[in-house]
Amino acid sequence: MSDDRRAPRPSHPDAFETRIHVLPAIALAMHDALCETADAPIDRVRAMMLEHGAGALVVVDGRGRPLGMISPLDLVTHPGATTACEVMTSPAVSVHEMTSITRAAAVMAYEGIDHLPVVDDGGSLVAILSSADIMRHLGQEQGFLVPRESRRRRHIRGIAA
Repeated sequence: MSDDRRAPRPSHPDAFETRIHVLPAIALAMHDALCETADAPIDRVRAMMLEHGAGALVVVDGRGRPLGMISPLDLVTHPGATTACEVMTSPAVSVHEMTSITRAAAVMAYEGIDHLPVVDDGGSLVAILSSADIMRHLGQEQGFLVPRESRRRRHIRGIAA
């Protein structure tokens, strides 16, 4: 039985591997990364993350350079916190925008993280790359129809509305 959601495979078996190795992180990363400064009230951070169904928020300095990351788990494990700097995991692990997707994926696996800030030459945040972005790309490269927004994120956004 054929699967209508699947396109034909590349004719050359190494075609897929070649493309993914050279693709820069910026090509898959979300350019509308949520970010806040270290002194941001935790209630505002929580509201932003819930409203956008975000799995991470980047804490940045005054020049937009990543200082740390906040995940939903960070929010629940620091119940008395009042500012972003009190709950963020730091330092932020980041990659340059021209870093290959395979290297970015290796960094994420090594560090045990699902979100990776992508920075420019000056170290300023330009985007955020998630493990879901990479998996979505892998599925699409193999011909699967994978939407940009997950069912989980749509559900969370519906709750926040």
